[in-house]
Amino acid sequence: MKTLLVVLGAGWLAVACATAAGGGPPAIALDRTVCHRCGMLISEPIYAAALRAPGEDAQAFDDIGCLLATAATHTGPGLRIWVHDAVSGEWIDGASATFVSAPGLRTPMGGDVVAFAHFADAEAHARTHEGAMVTTLMALLAAQGGR
Repeated sequence: MKTLLVVLGAGWLAVACATAAGGGPPAIALDRTVCHRCGMLISEPIYAAALRAPGEDAQAFDDIGCLLATAATHTGPGLRIWVHDAVSGEWIDGASATFVSAPGLRTPMGGDVVAFAHFADAEAHARTHEGAMVTTLMALLAAQGGR
């Protein structure tokens, strides 16, 4: 029985590691992971973002603005983008996020964009910071000169 539990535990661990390594956002160690674009350490998780192009390793960024600048250099299909929800701090798929862009936001590299998992949270943040809501990732990329 003990051997069966060890084998099952190892199997679950292998599946979890394969999922994180193969398809999800990268792990970020605060104040240790370097932004792929600007080289700054990622210190504030709610501003952090990541992308993975097909056949490449995931890249982490300290600011959504750094991510957008890098995303503009990827022209093929299959680009995956993740951002952190500004409320919970959890990773969310960029394709399902709502963004707020406001010149008064103080993001690490001056990207002035934060992401939200829930539309109502984005709406409230936009009102508070006199910002503009960007309801899709594609619209955000287009507005920033991306795709």
